[in-house]
Amino acid sequence: MIEQTVSTEQIAKILLLSPQRVRQLENEGILHRAKEKKTGRPLRGRYYLVATVGDYIRYLRSKMAAAGAGESDLYQLKCRKLAAEARTAEIQLRLLEGNVHLSSDVIFIWTSRITAAKSELMGIPSRLHLELAGENDPQKVYAMLTGAIEGALFKVSELKEQDFVRQSERYLRSVSDDNGAPRTVSGKRSKVR
Repeated sequence: MIEQTVSTEQIAKILLLSPQRVRQLENEGILHRAKEKKTGRPLRGRYYLVATVGDYIRYLRSKMAAAGAGESDLYQLKCRKLAAEARTAEIQLRLLEGNVHLSSDVIFIWTSRITAAKSELMGIPSRLHLELAGENDPQKVYAMLTGAIEGALFKVSELKEQDFVRQSERYLRSVSDDNGAPRTVSGKRSKVR
């Protein structure tokens, strides 16, 4: 069976394209010109009807599949963005409610606790040196030192929720707007407890 050939203008009408677009698709390697039987050289301005229509349909299908994948990727990105925004809002709410604390607050409070513990422990020798100077009983010296150390550690061991609340309030004041109204990290106004 001999395949029917058509001109550029005819295939353009069949595919609902302009003749220029047909030539452009040919240059892009999507459409192929008919070939001379003896030499196999492409015929100028001639296309195999069935093969060209098939090539164009395959081109449109691949283009639609690529567009569908792009939309799917865009949808997934939008979903990830919304999920991240929701997580951020939840954390900010928990921060304002006092259920979550900024790592900088925790570090500040623990640093101050450790500094206080160090000061208390370093003060033991100056407080006990006179009492221990004349003591010959090792058990009594041990008991006095142990009591002083335990007392110093107990003094600094009590962490209170108020410590974190005060530090959070300081932070919220530091990020307040020009009117002095506290706001969250996102810039929205917030209420300080």
